[in-house]
Amino acid sequence: MTVAAPQTSADIIRAARAGGYALAAFNAVNLETAQAIVRAAEAVRAPVILQFSQNAARHGGLAQLAALGQSLKSDEDVPTFVEAVGRWPGGAFDLLVVDLNLPDGLGMDLLARALELAAGVPVVVMSGHENPRLAAQAVQLGARGYVIKDLEAAEHLHDIVAQLT
Repeated sequence: MTVAAPQTSADIIRAARAGGYALAAFNAVNLETAQAIVRAAEAVRAPVILQFSQNAARHGGLAQLAALGQSLKSDEDVPTFVEAVGRWPGGAFDLLVVDLNLPDGLGMDLLARALELAAGVPVVVMSGHENPRLAAQAVQLGARGYVIKDLEAAEHLHDIVAQLT
């Protein structure tokens, strides 16, 4: 199961205030520094604000720097549904990708639990089962797409996400 990272600094700041924890902000002077900041934060599972200098904004452009920041955020893979529930911060994610065969859940029952957890956030099923009936069932239940795990899975998932945004 994969949950995508929160969208805005405001979301991260609100969560830090509510959770009573500190929030670090680091200035990135180049791509390598930005990557190191994000990887370090991911390694300790801590939120972080990535900052760029006025000079970088003037020379690189705000739109390009924003795109760089967005490209660095990663998805978080968790092996069980229970673990995903424990990390779901009340809807701060913009997409939930769920496999229908997890150690603690199977099939449409698992999808129903995921849809309830997501509460309005799009859910996409990624499965090793190439079964049109199962795919139709998943979409009928509320999934926004059904991607078969094969060599084209990333492309299909990208197409579904592009339609959602």
